[in-house]
Amino acid sequence: MAVEIRPTILKLPVKTKILRTSVLHFREIDSTNRYLLDNADKPHGTVVMADYQTAGRGRFNRVWQSPPEAALLFSVLLKEIPSVVRPTVFPYLAAVGVYNCLRQVKELVSGVSVKWPNDVLIYGKKVCGILMQGNIMAGCYQKLVIGIGVNVNQEESFFTKDLNSATSISIEAGRRFDRMSLFNGLLSSLDEMLIMLQERGAKPIITIWQKACDSMEREIAVDNGNEIYRGIFEGLADDGAMQLKTKAGLKRFYAGDVTVIKE
Repeated sequence: MAVEIRPTILKLPVKTKILRTSVLHFREIDSTNRYLLDNADKPHGTVVMADYQTAGRGRFNRVWQSPPEAALLFSVLLKEIPSVVRPTVFPYLAAVGVYNCLRQVKELVSGVSVKWPNDVLIYGKKVCGILMQGNIMAGCYQKLVIGIGVNVNQEESFFTKDLNSATSISIEAGRRFDRMSLFNGLLSSLDEMLIMLQERGAKPIITIWQKACDSMEREIAVDNGNEIYRGIFEGLADDGAMQLKTKAGLKRFYAGDVTVIKE
């Protein structure tokens, strides 16, 4: 249960066209995604941020943990979504937005990549997770909440045996970061991707994502929850599906977990 019932307002010093820069801020809440899903009156572009989440979740209902004020935990609400935009593009859009922002950190330029379907990595370790939730009718989102968690200042001691595939920006860059400065950059980058989608469609976003993915054209294993498939990751289809070249032919996936087969 959220500790604060009413959020405070943070006015961010960035210019955006779609995302609102008067951010709803909670010191502690159960889930920023849940808040936007439960409050249907919030307008298009609303952003909610929390210093700490008591019930943060990732894909497949996995727990997302972070000490207070160590990560950026936020969600954005989209309501005005063109009917021609497929739901599958949004995980790539969010990942590219985070990727472009982190590439501006000079110590990380060569180490940032993306992983299918919606993770951002630094030197092969997860630094950001993305969770989409919303209402889909006739194959289109009527309302979409994009939840993003970015590990910023966690120390190495936080990443226990169960979290040894994760890292923080601070660990990889070798210094601590001002979370709000980073948050400004993230919102600006995400806004640019939303404008690109609105003006140019999904194709350029898919192109950027594929260039940022270091498992392209490599042998991977895809676990769809029922079976594990091995093959060569040949890229994304026009509808956002992963294309895996297996011995049995080309297979397409919209969800699952990926492991890169060591060469």
